[in-house]
Amino acid sequence: VGRDSLDRIIVDYSDLAEYIRTLRGEIQILTGNVELHQDSNYMYCQRAELTGSNRLTALDEVLIQQTDSVFLFCDSLYYYGNLKEAELFGNVSLNNKTYQLFTDELYYDLEERVARYEKSALLTDGETKMISKRGNYFVNERLAVFIDSVIIIDSNFILKTDSLKFNTASRRCYFVGPTVIKQDEATIYCESGYYDLNSKEALFTDEAEYLNKTQYSTADSMFYFASSNKIHLIGNAYFRDSLRISTADEITFFQDQE
Repeated sequence: VGRDSLDRIIVDYSDLAEYIRTLRGEIQILTGNVELHQDSNYMYCQRAELTGSNRLTALDEVLIQQTDSVFLFCDSLYYYGNLKEAELFGNVSLNNKTYQLFTDELYYDLEERVARYEKSALLTDGETKMISKRGNYFVNERLAVFIDSVIIIDSNFILKTDSLKFNTASRRCYFVGPTVIKQDEATIYCESGYYDLNSKEALFTDEAEYLNKTQYSTADSMFYFASSNKIHLIGNAYFRDSLRISTADEITFFQDQE
């Protein structure tokens, strides 16, 4: 099979088709319930302009569907069949199983299955919301990379950082820069570590600090267990409350919930 055949976008159906010949080649104007495909990538819209055999402009109710439950919706798109890359505009959403990514502009590589946005986006996972100005979503690796003004809003905490990685399979957030977590009356700071949304357990490292109304602690590593409100400090551990000050290699204490 030649490369031209692999690049070709096939028109499967449209209510109306118009063909225009120009010096640059043939243009197909497709209107009404348009259906197209290239390899295993399927595209649907209400209006389309197909230039040559592999450059597509699609408008109105646009949908790209990939085989294993990856769906992209938008108001309009440009699709470059020779590169298998799409630029999506207006009310863009990428749905991948339980995850939904919402933005106004998205660049998507259909072959590598990598999405990139540069004008803010929201990723939802059930009740958890993740917001950032820029980012990438690697569908095959099930990994989202959030960059610039990152906010995570969860039932248990609000997190703010400049950069964060989120594994959508394990539902684990990895901190890759200065991070502040607000939880009821407590504030946690660290510069690396992780938070597991399934187990509600976390590891805070690099300048890790914990503070609430009555307690303060710091350590090289700080393990947090939400189910028991327990915090375990390892390495240069320091703990202070209204009754005592403690230093040791390891300290375990329970969050003051008052």
